[in-house]
Amino acid sequence: MEKGIYIFSMAIHKNIFSKISTLDELAYKLAGIPYNLLAKLIYPTPRYKCFDLIKKSGGVRTINAPRRKIKKIQRETLELIKEYYQSVKSPVHSFVKDKSIVTNAQQHIGKSFIFNIDLENFFTSIHFGRIRGIFLKKPFEFSYDISTVLAHICSKDGILPQGAPTSPIISNLICRSLDSDLQKLARKYRATYTRYCDDITFSFTVRRISDLPKQIVDLSVAPANIGTELLAIIDKHELKVNSRKVRLEGRSNRMQVTGLTVNEQPNVPRTFVHEIRGMLHAWERYGLKKAQDQLKTKYSRQLRTTEIPPFYNVLRGKLLFLKMVIGETSLVYARLAMRYNKLIDRDNLKQNSKLPLSREIANDIDAKRAVLAIECCEDIPRLKESPLVSMGTAFIYRKKYIITCWHVISQKVESLGEDITFHETSIELYDYKKKKLEVTILAGCPRRDVAILAPKFDITVYPYFSPATTPPLSGDSLQMLGFPNYQVNKKISYTKTKLLTEEYTKSCVQYIEIRDTIRKGNSGGPVFNSNWEIVGIAVEGATQADGDNGVVVTSEIDRVIDSSEFKYQQKDKNH
Repeated sequence: MEKGIYIFSMAIHKNIFSKISTLDELAYKLAGIPYNLLAKLIYPTPRYKCFDLIKKSGGVRTINAPRRKIKKIQRETLELIKEYYQSVKSPVHSFVKDKSIVTNAQQHIGKSFIFNIDLENFFTSIHFGRIRGIFLKKPFEFSYDISTVLAHICSKDGILPQGAPTSPIISNLICRSLDSDLQKLARKYRATYTRYCDDITFSFTVRRISDLPKQIVDLSVAPANIGTELLAIIDKHELKVNSRKVRLEGRSNRMQVTGLTVNEQPNVPRTFVHEIRGMLHAWERYGLKKAQDQLKTKYSRQLRTTEIPPFYNVLRGKLLFLKMVIGETSLVYARLAMRYNKLIDRDNLKQNSKLPLSREIANDIDAKRAVLAIECCEDIPRLKESPLVSMGTAFIYRKKYIITCWHVISQKVESLGEDITFHETSIELYDYKKKKLEVTILAGCPRRDVAILAPKFDITVYPYFSPATTPPLSGDSLQMLGFPNYQVNKKISYTKTKLLTEEYTKSCVQYIEIRDTIRKGNSGGPVFNSNWEIVGIAVEGATQADGDNGVVVTSEIDRVIDSSEFKYQQKDKNH
């Protein structure tokens, strides 16, 4: 067998299908009823709801959605086929578990040329005889009668209906030999081949357009046409090419695969993001009702149906698609999703309509949302300077902990000759929206100057920092967030700095030193690397005379969290 060729096979089970030898057995397996009742549902023609979608290109796509009873039978049929069928190393990315238009596009990243073709009338070109044929052949090898019934369940008016749950896997089964032939062709000419439904893509690494294989890309017709060998394979499999959708693109242009740009990494067209921003703006400015009316006008032109989906669901679908393509941690997605979630709250819509946001930090917006201002203020009757006040910074760490400096929540009072730890009710935190949050003291270590706080609020709606996987090296770029000289309306301070001194020990505690001054109020703030990973907590600032801009490293924070010896118990201070 030729090395590297993609192989297609069926996972053969001594299985359920081998036990189906009569029409009654098939009917009971699919619907739990005898065949005479099943026949009444599927003959003379299964019932469908048909509607048209206007394509962006101007044509019409007919969708045949099966009625409830037929759809249920088709879903059972689908499950049986899936137990039998398994594609191995398939270049097919449509209707396959863990594959999508994103994985399809990823195969063509970094290539010099992309050649796209579209199969014309893909589903309707798959007729009843071809559908029955897949059930007659290996590995199924059903009887003629059973294959005929299965083909009837999976077809409408003698063709494969676009909209039935069985159609995607049937189309992939029928195209197995096509995919195998096209994969061999691609390997022969050092190309990459993938298929997503009716979209076929070849990509090439050749430097010059003249070096493209003419057997795949015919350059004699401007701008490009289908090469002779490629056309022969498509004809062999009784399929046709849509001549209007033959495209050759090079790196000097925007290269697209299944609607995604692939010049550097899979991405949506800019117009798609502009459309989302426009929909959000309409909702924010004019309200949901007017935005819905605007959508209704648009849909009445594109969709031949009176059933218009809710505006926020359409917008949510677009945002989820954007997330699938560019990732949940993308700054573009995060900003748009936060605007959407804010509108869901404003208009009191279902909370399960909210969009997922990654809690692990991947951009500066997330980082700022994970940093909190902390203010402690308490009347101490035996203290002349009452009330006792302290301010600083805290941050969310390892999903559920809030970290700050011990000296922020526990002040040394010279006149009393002792340290006073603030009562939990006197400790107030403020998030990026200036919302007040309550906490309890979980653990603390004065020697390390680390305090661990536990939330009395839903911390899962906030991002969190994770510890760095490797320690920073001298000269590495770092960042520090905090609230020096904090005031209620003052914005968070963002300091770009560098590591001056790698880990050193002072009073049996590991520190690093940064270049920039840790100002009063910055204490307790996160110091993190370019991957948004915590390298330590800002604890002390240098003066002109002495001191270091010291940062206690994350391993010391983790030790306070994970060791029971640092568990905190509130003491009665006889206030």
